[in-house]
Amino acid sequence: MSNTIQHFGLSQNQIIKEHGEFYLPISVLSEVLKITPQSIYQTIKRYREDFGEALNYKFKAINNSQSITALNEEQVYTLCMISRSEKAREFRRAFAQTIKQIRQKEYIHISELAGLIEQKFVLRDIPVKKLNRYKKFRKLGLNRKECCKAFNLPYSRMKQIDKILGFYKPPTEKVLKVLKANAFKKQQNLFSITESEV
Repeated sequence: MSNTIQHFGLSQNQIIKEHGEFYLPISVLSEVLKITPQSIYQTIKRYREDFGEALNYKFKAINNSQSITALNEEQVYTLCMISRSEKAREFRRAFAQTIKQIRQKEYIHISELAGLIEQKFVLRDIPVKKLNRYKKFRKLGLNRKECCKAFNLPYSRMKQIDKILGFYKPPTEKVLKVLKANAFKKQQNLFSITESEV
């Protein structure tokens, strides 16, 4: 058994998305669950409190003057639960999985977009020639501090550039232990100074 709506002969294109919400036309649900649209309308009226604003969601069909009535994501789950048939349960799981996949793709796209925006911001005032020179220097073995002096840029900015260009390496466990130990020593020293002052 498949976990997506393709198993039911549907495609993601049949899911309507508007203002971050997902909707499925009643005509599509009727076909999938093998019940008439009239039965769906009757179920909605019977369980009005559970469906809330159902039948208020209308969308214009492409190349068609008629409007399409659809249920939102939560209402699709409600209808499937009320139906109680095995097919409805299977479709509810498949629909939930498909929506999850769509959201994951959108999240990845947004993350990539955020990365591009950050890249443009970090490299905003650095000419391409200067950037290429920096790459050469780093490949030749110049460390970040030396590059800071050569390019007259602060260390924090160089760290950001390194991350974008792939030169940044996160500190190893050994280095982190040393840093933590040094930080602890500093704290102890400060503590002993304040105690002696008291």
